[in-house]
Amino acid sequence: MNKKIWFKWVVVTFCFTQLAACSFLHGGGSGGIDGAPKYDIDVYKIHDAVPKKESLSRYGNKSYSVRGHYYKVLSSAKGYDKYGVASWYGTMFHGKLTSSREPYNLYAMTAASPILPLPCYVQVTNTENGKKAVVKVTDRGPFERNRIMDFSYAAAKKLGFANEGTAHVHIVAIDPDNWNKNHSDGLFFASAAAATFKPQPTKSTKQQGNQKSATNKKALLAENTNTYQKQSAASKPKFYLQIGAFSSLASAKKVSNKVEALLNTETHVSKVSKNNESVYRVQIGPVLSNAESSRLRNTLKTHGFDKVIAVAQG
Repeated sequence: MNKKIWFKWVVVTFCFTQLAACSFLHGGGSGGIDGAPKYDIDVYKIHDAVPKKESLSRYGNKSYSVRGHYYKVLSSAKGYDKYGVASWYGTMFHGKLTSSREPYNLYAMTAASPILPLPCYVQVTNTENGKKAVVKVTDRGPFERNRIMDFSYAAAKKLGFANEGTAHVHIVAIDPDNWNKNHSDGLFFASAAAATFKPQPTKSTKQQGNQKSATNKKALLAENTNTYQKQSAASKPKFYLQIGAFSSLASAKKVSNKVEALLNTETHVSKVSKNNESVYRVQIGPVLSNAESSRLRNTLKTHGFDKVIAVAQG
């Protein structure tokens, strides 16, 4: 093999390795339009992923950079217990290879994470309605600011936010060795506060679970939602919308006053230190639901505030 051919072979091999580590960027550069499938899914027929012990994928488990941001991939999912804003991806990626080289199936219970090892399993709770799902993490993404995970369309449907597009979620890693023995003990809770949430079904809940009517299913969901919200209130953080971050307090106050007049709501200006420099963040909230978040974002966007992000605090 002469030097010129050898050099081309090295370049091609390097590029393939990088593509394998991150097969695509969600929502970027594909030229298509992502969305839901033509045929709807019966949410009551969507089954959770079944956690099992698996070796790490040969692909997608090296740390990497996307759009100038460095992502350090975790060596283990143990201890992963986080709240954040999640989204979903659908038809534009259906059938394409994920970062772990598994074909993406929008009807399967899977997810994409910027840093969790591939594959791993997590339990997800939509903190707005208490709906739960178990998914297998097989892909990299999302790479939007302050997004914690991207779900398949089926997972988003089961979690109840397929129509909204995003949701506030609580994600806890699963220990496959213990999951099938006892679901509660199979969770890798990082905090004692989160581990205390183990809702116990009441007698009426069990009775309703045995009935097939849509009315009783809605009643069961409402009861479970109420139980989740009550028992997790102590550990669940609050979500805020951050309008911007400024190096000047005067600039931050100017934006703060403009937003207050626009939305007729109070804003918060907080000072944080970053690289030995002061940064002033303008935020509104707490935002109580994804619907409220979307409404506020749309209003702000029409008035020029198009870089609003959701942040979790507390």
